[in-house]
Amino acid sequence: MNTTIKTTGISLTPSLEQYTRYKLAKLLKFIGGDKEGSLVEVELAKTTDHHKHGEIYRSELNLQIPGQELMRAEATDYDLYVSIVIARDELIRQIKGVQDKKQTVFRKSARRLKDSLRFWK
Repeated sequence: MNTTIKTTGISLTPSLEQYTRYKLAKLLKFIGGDKEGSLVEVELAKTTDHHKHGEIYRSELNLQIPGQELMRAEATDYDLYVSIVIARDELIRQIKGVQDKKQTVFRKSARRLKDSLRFWK
C-alpha cells in the first residue's frame, strides 16, 4: 500500500508522518493484506489561521484499490491526531460496507443456484 501525505497550513514533522502511517497501517487488515497497487492519499490541513479553538484541523483520506471505486473520508476536529483517527475509522466503515455487499451478492446468487438445483430433483 502506497501512502502519500500532503499538508496545508502546517508543517509535516517526522512524528506526525510516523503517527499517520502507523494509524493507516490498520487499513491493510481490511483491504486484504499487501494489496498491490493500493494508494492512500492523505491531506492534513489547518482550516484557518485566526481561530484558536474549535474544529480547525481537517484530515482527508482517499483510498484507491485496483478494481474498485475511490473511497473517501474526511474529518474535522480541534486536534489533528483525533481527526486522523476519525477519518480512518470512516474509511474502515466504507471498506466493510463494500465487502459486506460483495458477500451478500455472492450468497444471494448461491442461494438462487441451490434453489434451482432443488427444483430439478
